[in-house]
Amino acid sequence: TPTVGAGPFNMFDVNAARAGSWSEVKDDGTFRVGALEYEADYRIEVSNPDYAPITQEIRLRPGRDAGPISIVFTEGSSISGVARYVSGDLAIDTRLMLRGENDSVIDWASGISQTEKTDEAGLFKFERVPDGIFRITAMGSMNSQGGDGTIANVENGHDLTGVEILVEQITDDPTQPVTGTVVDRDGKPVVGIEVTGFQVSGIPGDSSNTDDDGRFSLKLIPALGNSFTLEAKGEAGYKRLSGVRPGTEVRLKLGPSARVAGIVVNEAGYPIADCSVSLEKDSQNFMDAMPFGGREEATTTGDDGRFEIADIKPGAYIVKAESRTQGTGKSKSIQIDEGKTVDGIRVTLEPGARVSGVVYDPDRRPIGNAQVGAVVEVTGPMAAMASYMPEELSASTAAATTNERGEFVIPDVPPGTYTITASYPGFAKAAQPDITLRSGEDLRGVDLMLALGGGASGVYTVNGQPVKDVMIQLIGAGGSKMITTDAEGRFDVTGLPAGQYMAMAIDMNAIDPSDSGAMGLSNMNQRTVEIADGQITDIDFTPPVGVNVSGSVAALGIGENVMVRLRTPDGISFADLDLSDPLSSGLDMIAASAGFGDVEADGSFNIDNVEPGQYVLEVYQQPDPSSVDLSGDFGMESMQAFMPVLVYTQEIAVDSTPIQVTIGAPVP
Repeated sequence: TPTVGAGPFNMFDVNAARAGSWSEVKDDGTFRVGALEYEADYRIEVSNPDYAPITQEIRLRPGRDAGPISIVFTEGSSISGVARYVSGDLAIDTRLMLRGENDSVIDWASGISQTEKTDEAGLFKFERVPDGIFRITAMGSMNSQGGDGTIANVENGHDLTGVEILVEQITDDPTQPVTGTVVDRDGKPVVGIEVTGFQVSGIPGDSSNTDDDGRFSLKLIPALGNSFTLEAKGEAGYKRLSGVRPGTEVRLKLGPSARVAGIVVNEAGYPIADCSVSLEKDSQNFMDAMPFGGREEATTTGDDGRFEIADIKPGAYIVKAESRTQGTGKSKSIQIDEGKTVDGIRVTLEPGARVSGVVYDPDRRPIGNAQVGAVVEVTGPMAAMASYMPEELSASTAAATTNERGEFVIPDVPPGTYTITASYPGFAKAAQPDITLRSGEDLRGVDLMLALGGGASGVYTVNGQPVKDVMIQLIGAGGSKMITTDAEGRFDVTGLPAGQYMAMAIDMNAIDPSDSGAMGLSNMNQRTVEIADGQITDIDFTPPVGVNVSGSVAALGIGENVMVRLRTPDGISFADLDLSDPLSSGLDMIAASAGFGDVEADGSFNIDNVEPGQYVLEVYQQPDPSSVDLSGDFGMESMQAFMPVLVYTQEIAVDSTPIQVTIGAPVP
């Protein structure tokens, strides 16, 4: 029998979070949560309006109940302070959120708000806070400096006072520039330092040098999460700030630069001059297969074989070296912390491998002037995702061109596992995966046969009128290709290996840049198509003839970044997507989808051209982008962090007349 406080309580709930199972507490203070899976971890959450919430981890064993569990409430602590804008002005009437250490919102009891607003003096106070490490962030049209918020450590029930929250003022228009000031460690403006904005996993955007007042302005195009990472670096120091949103005003205070230094030698131990040295992320990240992925900085060794690379982001790295005559080499993984110097790195070069073969057409005739490349294979859970990236974004470690006899030779390939590819206009690209090369190896007979391939074409129209600059992407087992429609709305894709593809048309012209809450999927037109060798498949993106389905999700009270989807009863949801192999599950999801609708600020939604039938209406919320760090490795965890969360389902029937859907309480 659990003991709660000094005696039994019956005004609280107990939630087994993993299963969503709830139990009201009886008058004697006891509770029982059933129907839980064995060999599973659960978090018991207990809440009461007058006390700090309690969580307790348990693991269920076969044939054994987890109990009895004793729970004792405490009044908790308070966190109080003031919120100010970057300019120094008080942030009045600004809503703040308290999050747990793992970025999940604290599960407060009913009647206890998880957010608090500042008063007319910019002051705030969170009460009934349990012990733990928390972060406080601004919400709505405001954003905490850097998006990461202010850390608050509550210990032994002690209150925290004098906490200061720095708040950025942002606009509702994601097309607005990011502006700010760069200052040194003494707070003085820094002139002429370069500031760059990055998107996911280091994709570079705009850059600018600060003016005489240390000011800069960056025009950044929103991508996943609508947030960026800023990086200021130069002789005066280094500063990196993540989670910055469009239209914000920031202050970058420089700190010491992180550096790595060492020497490059050959197998005999002699220093190698004029050797290219680069610092690359130590990750199994599919973004690192792109030209901009992975590599951070590069330099060249001096006459003594020594090198130094500065202005490095914190993280795990590998130092790679490449000589035109001595081969290649790399270091073990090294951890670089902010402002620290790692010295004594020694990289030993070893001879590269040699790969040769012949490229043929489908009739086994040699093809001259074909392009051949060696692409490093991405392994781990993101391998399938990397294989679907557009070929224009795949980086070849080494490349060659075939002669008139179709022969190619790729010299000096660093040891590793590669996919050898060949391409030629009018044919589908050929690939031979799992080619493992060792130092000094001479691998011959790597022959590649191009397929005739197929293609796809069509005209993208809206209300019978052609639309230009619509992005058309086809994703299949043979890779991915992207093009845009011309002035007459036409598109034509060739050189596709035979197979099934996801065809997507994204009309960027139809996206309202001032609507920062929309997820944008209503502007994405999707189809599944079959591509055959030697044939051009017509893709018709014209929506089916149907009726309008509309309604409002305002009753759910779930805020911004909300989408409504209609699917067939036997279709899969976003939660069923296999991100390690997105093609097959993505094709299934597209086939089951009857339409998407972005939810407006007032909670309303519209889905046009829905054919009559039985459907499941799903309401999804996109995770708060400011809580997702896009600055590091963009792998499986990052992908999952961006997946929409299902918050409501309802079965509906659509006939030949428009319908208005009544949204009730969330389905458990």
